[in-house]
Amino acid sequence: MNNIIVTGGSGFIGSRLIKHQNFSDSTFVGRSKPKGCKNFIKFDFENDENYKTLFNNTKFVIHLAGKAHIFKKKSQETIDNYLKLNFQATKKLARAAANASVKRFIFISTIKVLGDHTENGKKYKYNDPYKPQDIYSLSKTKAEKELLLIS
Repeated sequence: MNNIIVTGGSGFIGSRLIKHQNFSDSTFVGRSKPKGCKNFIKFDFENDENYKTLFNNTKFVIHLAGKAHIFKKKSQETIDNYLKLNFQATKKLARAAANASVKRFIFISTIKVLGDHTENGKKYKYNDPYKPQDIYSLSKTKAEKELLLIS
């Protein structure tokens, strides 16, 4: 195994990384083993608590795991689920990675942290202010802010 851990291997980006030759020896982490994955650690980011078990000679973490589906219904349970996975679990993973002396923690978030659209003809810029419009983008915004504190 190499020194890369990837979370969210069964998602849109993760499923493509598994197929890429540069990630063939990477360890993928999640609830179920993704198709085509050689190295896998079963871990449920919503319920498992011992994040330290994930880092054995790990130098890089690529964190893709998260809840991405947008639901129209805004119940407290839905809000809590988004915050638990996209914010709390990301925070725990990043702190554990920092404590394990992981060199790089790469977090794939969403452009939605900057809003649902820009003014006509304008593009998003790296220093635009956060403007989350739903619970998904709010949970990702909170995670990004926390990761800045941890780094």
